[in-house]
Amino acid sequence: MSTDLYGVHVLEVAPEESRVRFRVYVVYYETGRRTHAGLPDDASFFVCELWRAAEGAPLTWLDPLWMVTTEQICDEGWLSANTHRFVRRIERISTRNHPVPAGNWPLLKDFYYERNGRWTDTHLLVQADFDVHVTDPRHLSALKPGQGWGTTSYAVPSDEVIETEDAVVHLGSPALVLDPFGGEQDDDGTPSDVAFSDDGVFLAVTNQACELVVFRTEDWSEQLRLRESPLWGQDIRWIPGTHRIAGRTIEGVPDTAPGRAFDVDTGTEVDGAPQRPTTPPLLRTREGRKLLDSLSGSHDHAFRPGGEYLVAADDAEFSLWRVEDGELLSRGHTEGEIFRAFAWSPDGETLVASVVTGSQGYGGHFRVYGPGRPEEPEPTTDELRELAAEADPGDALFLLDLIAERETEPAELARLHRDRAKALVHTDPHAAAEALRLSIRLGGATNALHASFDLSILLRDRLGDPDGALEAARTAHGIASGRDLANKKNRAQIARTAVHLADLLRNRHERAGTEEALELYRRAVELDAPKSVAWATLGIGWCLHDLGDEEAAEPSLRAAVEVAGKDAHPIGYAAMLLGGLAKKRRNVPEALTWYQRAFTTDDVHRPLATGHLGELYYLLGERESAVKWYQRMLKATKDPELVAEGCFRIGEFAAADGERAKARTFLRRAIGTGDRKFGAQARELLAGLGS
Repeated sequence: MSTDLYGVHVLEVAPEESRVRFRVYVVYYETGRRTHAGLPDDASFFVCELWRAAEGAPLTWLDPLWMVTTEQICDEGWLSANTHRFVRRIERISTRNHPVPAGNWPLLKDFYYERNGRWTDTHLLVQADFDVHVTDPRHLSALKPGQGWGTTSYAVPSDEVIETEDAVVHLGSPALVLDPFGGEQDDDGTPSDVAFSDDGVFLAVTNQACELVVFRTEDWSEQLRLRESPLWGQDIRWIPGTHRIAGRTIEGVPDTAPGRAFDVDTGTEVDGAPQRPTTPPLLRTREGRKLLDSLSGSHDHAFRPGGEYLVAADDAEFSLWRVEDGELLSRGHTEGEIFRAFAWSPDGETLVASVVTGSQGYGGHFRVYGPGRPEEPEPTTDELRELAAEADPGDALFLLDLIAERETEPAELARLHRDRAKALVHTDPHAAAEALRLSIRLGGATNALHASFDLSILLRDRLGDPDGALEAARTAHGIASGRDLANKKNRAQIARTAVHLADLLRNRHERAGTEEALELYRRAVELDAPKSVAWATLGIGWCLHDLGDEEAAEPSLRAAVEVAGKDAHPIGYAAMLLGGLAKKRRNVPEALTWYQRAFTTDDVHRPLATGHLGELYYLLGERESAVKWYQRMLKATKDPELVAEGCFRIGEFAAADGERAKARTFLRRAIGTGDRKFGAQARELLAGLGS
């Protein structure tokens, strides 16, 4: 387990201002070296803590932060690039004990551990208060003043986005990613140049193999795709005032391209000379000129139309600058990516970047940035379903209700209500039953089959409604029985529903029901469904046993043990029944064998099996073995009848051996169970022992 670096305490929550105030304590020191973890002055740290709080709170609305995975929050690259989505800015508003006063070092410990959201010696700890301004007040829904927790999170340098300049272009998150070349790790998959037509109708892009693709910017649909041509090469420009693509000349490189161009409107080759790069607008101030000089080492840069802003990139970061005063407005970390080229739309509202993403300088795509902060995308229905499948029941119910608001297809709604029933079954079984009934009413044979089967189990196990459980089981089996037997999956469903219906009928202990159950079990065996055959074989023997045909029952019970393989449940039940048959025939050795098999195979049968084993050894006169099994039984069960028998027998042996104190203890315990048979015998024996 990692040692905490910081303690986080919630001081104030102001949803109306989209703000929370945290106090952060440094709780990790190296006092011998007089060093400590630094204060976390980056918004990325607080994204981690907001996520931590959201993860542990029940869902009341769908906070986009809740959609972030553990893998993402632990990925420094992801965190660096996505912090701006959740936190607009942070302000350190006060600092204490920083730097650490010399007199405090002897008093500090190396580690401070959180206890119920608190820490000792807080008056000595390095600490600061931060106002954290979030992009959405929903990010604060899990926070309350007074909360506190320890954390191993640490700050990583994250992209900086100055919210007052969002109207220029938002470099934090692309509004769209275009991937016309597939991102393969070769020239064909590696983006190169990018250019808007003068009217902004088209965007043209190339790859390193000189393939040209033209998009219509109205809907970003692909308009044209052409293989390599000497008309343009990798470097392209639109001929001003036209929809004609030509090559772009590069300063210092002799121009060998033909004086021809390609007309996108007509799809034909036309006259058109290669184009020189556009001249940047006049830099009006000394600061602006200094700015351009400082960016001379960048891979590429581009002025926004009008010249007021400049975007640039190098090996470490891409950034947006205001030219007039050289002010940095936004900075993003490239994390090994290469920004090859930029293009602004004529209206200055869209910026497109050619980005190489592969580690070997190949592969990539084109990112389209727009003004303002992009809205968080709503999760798809499939994404909500995936989240609901992994969530705890309360959160799953919230997510399923969100899906229900979107869904209109009856079959999907029916499946949805089955999922809702699963989320409700342990907290509100009555509501779960209603969800299953609604699912059945919405229709669809497959759905109705599963919902009826689930409803039957719920009514039997949770709501104590055997008649309702039987009715639902008949519905499920009736639907399954109408299916094509040639399909292996259908045969398995028929067998499964037949066995379940037969179990309910057999447990009613009515002759007609037992006889119907016997036929259902036989049908299930005939279907030869691997997951049902052992239990169905057991059911045949069990029904024959209950109907009094013990001679016919025994072969089926033995067969159930053979076909069960490693399935403990049918083996345990069969062994108990076979033990009873052997005991009835006075075949004590065989009875011992079967009860011991039941004892070792299945915990469900352990208490009763030990009781039978104790009784058998008692009948054999093997007192030591009898006492051993009765003692095991007393450890395994609290059933009054079994406890009374075990305590009486042990007390009886103790009395015969002259151990009166031991005898009295067990006999009194037998009497205390209230069991009529063994309690009465214990009372009589205890009276004979005297005081």
